[in-house]
Amino acid sequence: MLFKQILQKIYNREFSPVYFLCGEENYFIDKIYEALENHVISETEKGFNFDVFYAPEIKLGQVIAAARGYPMMAEKRLVMVKELQRVKKNDLDILTPYLEKPVPSTVLVLVYKDKKLPDGRSKFMKALKNHATIFESKALYEKDVLLYTQQIIAEKNFQIDSDALQVILQYLGTNLQLIESELKKIFIYLTAKNLTKITKEIVFEFIDIDKDFNVFQLIDALGTRDIPNAHHIIDQMSKNFKDQPPLMLIPQIYKFYLQLGILKQSNTNSDKDIAEILKINPYFAHKYKIALQNYNITKIKLNILHLLNADLALKGIYPTRMGDVHIMKTLVINLLS
Repeated sequence: MLFKQILQKIYNREFSPVYFLCGEENYFIDKIYEALENHVISETEKGFNFDVFYAPEIKLGQVIAAARGYPMMAEKRLVMVKELQRVKKNDLDILTPYLEKPVPSTVLVLVYKDKKLPDGRSKFMKALKNHATIFESKALYEKDVLLYTQQIIAEKNFQIDSDALQVILQYLGTNLQLIESELKKIFIYLTAKNLTKITKEIVFEFIDIDKDFNVFQLIDALGTRDIPNAHHIIDQMSKNFKDQPPLMLIPQIYKFYLQLGILKQSNTNSDKDIAEILKINPYFAHKYKIALQNYNITKIKLNILHLLNADLALKGIYPTRMGDVHIMKTLVINLLS
């Protein structure tokens, strides 16, 4: 069942006796979990009708015993099990008898945050498919995160400039939980100031990014092979490595060159194709088109090697007498040479 459909049914108090929330993307799992916790029973009913278990610290027999209990002075009981992926997969079959005949007055929520689901042929999974609402939260591509971010903003009746959206996605990545958390601060500010649009300046202010010297400015300079500007940016950034640690910069630069390598091998240069291959919004394709003209596949592969070596040096695995500042400045020289 789809995420929105499940939420709507919860809001309408149309509960399934069992929910199995699984997959890699925690954001949607947590949203459904929170909706169930807030809507199945009221705060005053939770004292006698609410149990939360953490696997594998508990025995699954305890979960069954709690789920088979009847509600006290309430319509429903709510039983939630977190970290179920930590239970041995063979032990999950202990829950099968209950899943085959769940108690109608109980809502049992099983949270299984893992990309590898139990064997679909197991008794446990067969019982779930027949008697439970199953939601698999799959990992998101950048373009999916962009759409959900826009949706979060639109639902609050705000707008966002395209360049501000680019900064949010580049800095916060695909972590929707973090994105929503940061946006909440911005929403409070916009409401207080009676504003409706999120600008790049507002984003820089509220998610604490140095608007003049940051990894996005550096990547843009590397992509255009603007040598003087790239050296100036890394020189200025090196004065503030406490807030922008090099070990956090390397993965973002690495991702950029890895994406260039994928595009080179795909032999494409159109915005539409670039967006489709990288799973990004077409708005962001232009910088890759420019970079593709400035780097051949041999140089891209060499730069990926430079980045891996710098990463090992920063972690102390690769022996060097250079400090972090020297390592990063040397890296920029190597990337542009």
